[in-house]
Amino acid sequence: MIPIAYAIQECQRTTDVGSIPCNIISSWKPTGNCEDYGLTIYNSSGDIQQNLTWGDYPPICNATFNISQVGSYYFNSTVENGVINVVGDSKLISAIIILIPMLMAIVLIIASLSMSDRHSVLKIYLFLISLLMFYVSLHLAMINVVKFMDFPELQNLIGSTVYWFAILFGGIILYFMIYLLYIMFRTMAQSKDERIEY
Repeated sequence: MIPIAYAIQECQRTTDVGSIPCNIISSWKPTGNCEDYGLTIYNSSGDIQQNLTWGDYPPICNATFNISQVGSYYFNSTVENGVINVVGDSKLISAIIILIPMLMAIVLIIASLSMSDRHSVLKIYLFLISLLMFYVSLHLAMINVVKFMDFPELQNLIGSTVYWFAILFGGIILYFMIYLLYIMFRTMAQSKDERIEY
């Protein structure tokens, strides 16, 4: 059991549901054994949720907090007092937020491919918007990595990917702008030739 207890991360004052169970760590060790002291956890209404016994966590004491319902919980003991605020799993929420633009991009690409050539302008527009959605998704992923992960290599990789993706998107937009200018000048030249013929 001791190695398992060591593997559980320490409870923070504000803890995600996804980080539970976690360890309540004492700031000092009382005289004698930690097991001689109890720990009571209350909810915000003052109702007892758990009665625990401290365990040895050399050189201090620990207890496993295992309440996954969102809310504020107070622990009271002669060894340590404090509060743990259990909140929704923000990592999961962030992952869902990253996927939403990606799914929207896929829907737009499918819509673009399924249209006939009569709607060529709309097809191009939907394709460009789908690329923009991919870019937004990468940007949200970068924010998520910076906030929740201490992973510099991944941050650099996503940052570089966002940068090159932005250049690619800009290049595609530039191509379509040049192409539209070409079509416009060609149409004007044809109209001029037709007027000269008349």
